[in-house]
Amino acid sequence: MRIFDRQRARSDTSPSALTGRTAGGGALARRLLGAVASLRLAVLLLVVLGVVLSVATLLETVRGREYTQWYVYGSGWFKGLLGLLAANVVAAMAVRWPWRRRQAGYLVAHLGLLVLLAGAMLTLLRGVEGQLILAEGQSADTISLVGRSQIRVLARVEDRVDSTEFAFSPGPVDWPAHKQLHMTTADGMRLSVLRFYRHARPEMQWIEDPTGQGKPAVLLAMPGNQGTTERWHAAALFAEPAAPGQVPVWVQQAAQASLAADFLSPPDLRPNSRGILSVHYENRMSRIEVDRHLGKKVVLDDRGLAVELVAYYADARIKGKGEFDSASDKPQNPMLQLRVFVPGQKEPLPEVAYANNPLVSYESMRGQPCPVKFRYHHPATKARPGVEFMQTPEGKLYCRVGRQGAYQVRGEVRPGDRIAVPPWGEVEVLRHLPHARQEVTFVPEPGGSDEAASSEAAALVELALPDKTEQFWLRRNDAHLGVRRIESAQGPMLVLFGYESYPLGFSVQLRDFARGLNPGGMGEASFASTVRVSDPRRGTVDAEISMNRPLRFGGLRFYQSGYRPMPDGKELSILAVSRDPGRWPKYAGSAMICLGIAIMLAMRWRDVRGAGPQNSSPGTHSRTRPIGRQTGDALSPGEGPAAPPSGPPPGNLHPSRESPPGSVLSGLT
Repeated sequence: MRIFDRQRARSDTSPSALTGRTAGGGALARRLLGAVASLRLAVLLLVVLGVVLSVATLLETVRGREYTQWYVYGSGWFKGLLGLLAANVVAAMAVRWPWRRRQAGYLVAHLGLLVLLAGAMLTLLRGVEGQLILAEGQSADTISLVGRSQIRVLARVEDRVDSTEFAFSPGPVDWPAHKQLHMTTADGMRLSVLRFYRHARPEMQWIEDPTGQGKPAVLLAMPGNQGTTERWHAAALFAEPAAPGQVPVWVQQAAQASLAADFLSPPDLRPNSRGILSVHYENRMSRIEVDRHLGKKVVLDDRGLAVELVAYYADARIKGKGEFDSASDKPQNPMLQLRVFVPGQKEPLPEVAYANNPLVSYESMRGQPCPVKFRYHHPATKARPGVEFMQTPEGKLYCRVGRQGAYQVRGEVRPGDRIAVPPWGEVEVLRHLPHARQEVTFVPEPGGSDEAASSEAAALVELALPDKTEQFWLRRNDAHLGVRRIESAQGPMLVLFGYESYPLGFSVQLRDFARGLNPGGMGEASFASTVRVSDPRRGTVDAEISMNRPLRFGGLRFYQSGYRPMPDGKELSILAVSRDPGRWPKYAGSAMICLGIAIMLAMRWRDVRGAGPQNSSPGTHSRTRPIGRQTGDALSPGEGPAAPPSGPPPGNLHPSRESPPGSVLSGLT
């Protein structure tokens, strides 16, 4: 018996069985559609959306618009929330099919809600927000997308320059340590963003230069008002001034070994004399007494090396090209004007020697090479208080300390040595790099500080080429710290870090920028930009953009958002540029919602007025809904369609006016 039942169950393909399966599948679809169209779901979504928008508004006041746009409006979960609300609206309309004329208001309102959501999604996905910064007379045909960053690699190939762009959205916050971004081109160039700081400040460090072309740098632990600090010092034409309470430090690089001997053993000078000139040539030193040889040509060796002391200036100042005079007779800036006769050269070389700064010369100022080096010692130029270092061509580091107008020679120093520098205390040599180059690094600015609000983003970038790989920091939109030059087998390359550009299709020129002040000059009353827009298709348009008068052109809107003062007294105009493709759908959707609600209210008002007062009589019926199954209820398994009620329908009963559950606006229908 069981075997027979199983066989019949397997082979049961009768129409009634198939109808049951189809009915079961249809019931499941109706339940799913009813769940999506549920009024409870609609209310829940609207409540959640209202809470999200309220929190986002508060978040924007605290963390800014960029943060809210990234984590709320532009996030995937917010788009999903809008999509789920749209699905609820579509399902609520679907369960009412076939639609009737009395549902016109309901349909118009729900279609308006769909159009509004479509416009919002269109704005999120296709909207453009950028910035245009112009000086007077400057033109531009692109804008900068403030939410998008771009790293460009420029390489010269024969007679053209190839540009490779790497665009990405970094977000409004610092990247965590584990986050990295890797991008590769078709020709094998690989660029990686290893670290990103939304707001960063630069810090300069010195590292060993593998090419051997760098200059000496010394890391010192120095006492100061704020305790002991570590600071790098490198050879420079003009030494960086010391911070308050810190030891003054000078670092020099000796081009010849004899300069170190002059550094450690300066000559004895007679008071009220014009001093002594030390001449260094091919690691040999000669000294010339200025008072005895001023205005004369002094021959220093049998090969023809000679120096002519042309003139002496006690307080030298530049009068013109190659011309000097003295501002006073006091030796405040002693200088010698020289002519150098180098063996093997027909014409003498002009040169100068300053006592206060021996590194200043025609070679350092004009780039005019001279194989002869000079040190001018003058009795009015006393020893500078602080510590001085000099590195020889062999890489040795020597030191002397200036105190009370004289030098105390310390001799050769190495890392770990301590140097007494009265009255400041002791200076410790931590590191010495004979050939160093400066490398910029960045540290994040704390959020909420004034420095963070005005500082730009920085990224640690790694560029992998077929022949080499380099890592370096770049600061976004910085003409100096945002550019890196790389030498490769393919030739020199430039790496630039900025904002992604968006082509306008036309050019905008700033003709004039005007800024009005409030009475008394306190604060700006208004500022406006007069621009000329040139489009090959639309022609030329002159317009004024002010705070309350945007310019509409080519589907874009230009707003006057601010200005930026320049060191030369001029001002840059800052224009905010936007394109919102969902603007009109959002306007149309809002209007449709209002129209649909108005239609529903009008129909309800007409029903109320048409019904009037009803009296109980044999020819009238009550508007009380009959007890029993309602139109649209699901059938129980095995039930057929409900039989129509016998007799004529009640005169005032209109089942078509009732709205099934699941409508956002069911209370109005």
